[in-house]
Amino acid sequence: MYQADITEQCKFSKAKTSLLLSALEKNGRVRRVKKGRDKIVNIIHQ
Repeated sequence: MYQADITEQCKFSKAKTSLLLSALEKNGRVRRVKKGRDKIVNIIHQ
């Protein structure tokens, strides 16, 4: 899912979405991949 779609659906600011996803990425829960100017967020299944 695109990070912008998460921002829109959760009604968070771009900054808050980025901070939350950074924390999830640091904990190994998600992975973000840059695609052009967008980021695609993938859930990591454990």
